[in-house]
Amino acid sequence: MHGTGNGKLIIDSSSKGVSRLDDTLREKPYRVEVTDGDYSQLCVLCHAMETVLDAGGEDTGNGLSGVHERGSDCRPCHTHGEAVQAGL
Repeated sequence: MHGTGNGKLIIDSSSKGVSRLDDTLREKPYRVEVTDGDYSQLCVLCHAMETVLDAGGEDTGNGLSGVHERGSDCRPCHTHGEAVQAGL
């Protein structure tokens, strides 16, 4: 579960350590790459919007969509358990 090239992240593919994700996400699998603080490919694995807003319909770069913004650093507005614990 901890084999990743993404600094301070747990996974770099939806096939690694994601037993609670929808089966379709594990079966594909979807890659996760972080560039310049853009965590959208990771966030969208668990947090796809039910009501699409802003850029929510746009592909994050790994074939998935559902986060309101991509291409920028999400950390100024959003924190998550692992991010807080790891000091992101």
